Amino acid sequence: MLTVGTPRNNFSLAQAKRYEFIAGGIGITPIMTMIAAAEQLGIDWHLHYGGSSRASMAFLPELEAYGDKVTKGDHLAAG
Repeated sequence: MLTVGTPRNNFSLAQAKRYEFIAGGIGITPIMTMIAAAEQLGIDWHLHYGGSSRASMAFLPELEAYGDKVTKGDHLAAG
């Protein structure tokens, strides 16, 4: 038997006047809902998002809509 429950949020967004988000690869997933919340509340934010390649970076098309609020880089594998 499989038990299914409601979704839980282990990444809550604390109240702040401004947010600076940092994410890499698929780690962007919980940050996307935080960005949506900040947008809805009218709170200023910026995202630094990197990955080993652009192909490995989820949500790039969605993030394009935010313009210069998002700094993207596929340089993490260069080390």
